[in-house]
Amino acid sequence: MRYANILVVVLIAASNSLSQTARATEGASDMVHNCQNLERGTKGRGEHIRIPNTRPALLCWGYMQAMQDMSVLVTSEGRRLGGSCPPEQTTLLQLIHIFISRERANPSEERGNTASAVIKAFQDAFPCHQQRASAQSGMR
Repeated sequence: MRYANILVVVLIAASNSLSQTARATEGASDMVHNCQNLERGTKGRGEHIRIPNTRPALLCWGYMQAMQDMSVLVTSEGRRLGGSCPPEQTTLLQLIHIFISRERANPSEERGNTASAVIKAFQDAFPCHQQRASAQSGMR
């Protein structure tokens, strides 16, 4: 029983430590900082780029790559799940730059939620004009 109590205390401490680490990168301003680190240290162009091998740069790259993947998901009705329609040739670095630029221009708008801030940046940069028109014409 004593070992079980010790195990519970260790698990709770580890859980608190992990949740504090996760919270350290949850805010949009933290992700902007991470992505700025990536932008500053990126070398090369096109398909041949090298990103910095730092924690902030890798966090930005991985997070934004997931958001890029999410941006092309389509509902059963044919609408983009994220509400943005970036062209196929849009690069991940372009999306990162769009996110940073929007957050610099509107720093307090999406203060806490990184996903919401990224989605809003993508929606502003790549609105789905044809999608809305075809959805509206299908409703008539």
